[in-house]
Amino acid sequence: MFLKRSFFFFFFCVGWAQSSQENAVLSLVRLYQSREEWSRPSVLETLKTLGPQAIPILGKIIQGKDYLLGVTALELLTKYEEPAGLQEMLELLKVKEWRIKVSLLQILRTRKDSSVLLALVEMMDREEGRVLNDVIDTLHLLSGKKFGTDSVKWRKYLAGELSEEELEGKSVPLYFDIAVYSKKVVFVMDVSYSMSWGNRREIAEQNLTQTLQTLKGDVEFNLILFGDQIHPWKPKLVKVTSLHIRQAVQRMKAIPLKSGTNTYEALEVALNLEGVDTIFFLSDGYPTFGPFRKPEEILRELAKINQNKKIRINTIGIFRGSPPEGHQDSEPDKEELKKFMKDLAEAHFGSYRFIQ
Repeated sequence: MFLKRSFFFFFFCVGWAQSSQENAVLSLVRLYQSREEWSRPSVLETLKTLGPQAIPILGKIIQGKDYLLGVTALELLTKYEEPAGLQEMLELLKVKEWRIKVSLLQILRTRKDSSVLLALVEMMDREEGRVLNDVIDTLHLLSGKKFGTDSVKWRKYLAGELSEEELEGKSVPLYFDIAVYSKKVVFVMDVSYSMSWGNRREIAEQNLTQTLQTLKGDVEFNLILFGDQIHPWKPKLVKVTSLHIRQAVQRMKAIPLKSGTNTYEALEVALNLEGVDTIFFLSDGYPTFGPFRKPEEILRELAKINQNKKIRINTIGIFRGSPPEGHQDSEPDKEELKKFMKDLAEAHFGSYRFIQ
């Protein structure tokens, strides 16, 4: 290991001597992106020897055309504790790449600073869909207040001009009480046999139908139904129209109950749909089918897929009713299933709900 590190630093120092500071920072970001975990602390240590001068250079890389390199540069920027590091992050909230913005918002959830709250409220006026969803969540986490998309109320609150009683924001579509801000959304629904217990399927169908009917025409959506096999309604996202809503609902109601619960592949298909930025995943059962069935395996593999996509996964666990006589052993441990659904949502920027 010592020889590896010595060779690494010898190689870098030779390159650095022949390079500008900007090129040196770029080289370090690339090394951090491509090297194994053992070398990353050393790369970071070397970067910090440049001091605050490296911060605006990292900012330029984040705003560049290479999104994956930008995410790596952002990770390095967060290691700086200087005020200049926070200020650079707030400026970067104006970049075009939405995945950079949602990554920044995840980082800013730990920064309780008035400048962060103000920047987030200003951001609300220019964002929509998935990014707006994350802005509102971050504001709520930092302030404890729920004013939704009402930027006027947020500004009054920050200025100390709003009464504590005014807590309601603007109306938005809801799916099991989770706001649907996204303009690129896919709904993934379990249609296994156990969904017939306690009217679970009827509850799921009714809620999705109501949600689809409240979505605006600028939203694109898709529907994935799954048991042991995966059944996408369309090969890609489609615009919300009365025809598409009617077709999606007809497909949802027509598909017969299936055996098995192939959680992993259902979410894998959803994560790989082009353009999607938000997933709503509804299930009542423990994973029983597919290449990965243990919760820890599914969480691990989905984290790999979504590492750079930054797609939000909201989860709904529906546990109403009991299995019929003779099938009691088929019902999973509800507490274990709740934990899995909660862990899944929290690992992917999402919210979770339990229907009992």
